[in-house]
Amino acid sequence: MPKTIFRKLAYLPLLGLTLTPLASASSPVSIVNGMECQAWNFEAEANNLLKEIKSLTGKLNTDAATLESYKCQRQLSWQTHAHQLTKTREHINAIGERLDRLQAIKSELTMWQQQAVGQIASVAANVAAHTQAAIQHLNENRTYLFSPVYAEHLTSIADRSTELKESADLFLELGDTSDKLDHMQNKLDRLQERIGLSES
Repeated sequence: MPKTIFRKLAYLPLLGLTLTPLASASSPVSIVNGMECQAWNFEAEANNLLKEIKSLTGKLNTDAATLESYKCQRQLSWQTHAHQLTKTREHINAIGERLDRLQAIKSELTMWQQQAVGQIASVAANVAAHTQAAIQHLNENRTYLFSPVYAEHLTSIADRSTELKESADLFLELGDTSDKLDHMQNKLDRLQERIGLSES
């Protein structure tokens, strides 16, 4: 039996992550029992994590497209396939670590952020499943790189990676639009208050 060349891909491990507080996620200081306490801004933290995921999905999408192109390059060795699958796996696991934290704070997030976490996690799990299946095939069939089943996994990895990137992009765009609408609504409210005062 051929020696296993990959460790099992672990998607969304329940890690005890130690997160460094980000300055942009800070909220005003409040006083509790005579002591200063700084409330944590989960929405800002989620935005930062989603932006990191967006960056990672860009890298994943590029590597997945390269991996899919290997279907037509019969001169490539199994080691080349293994290297590219390793890069893909690493991106997925990095995304999974951030999704772990987002899942943990999901109840504290805005509606669009919760939707983003749900959809991104679902697509990421699909990418992870196909990547794991491709890794297993390569471990067991190093000389059969052009199996239709293996080729289908490579195509699915590329397709789902594209969907993952599009999801991250669109949800962050939705968040920016939502913030702009809130800002405009606040300006409109203040204007209406001034108008009401001037007419009284």
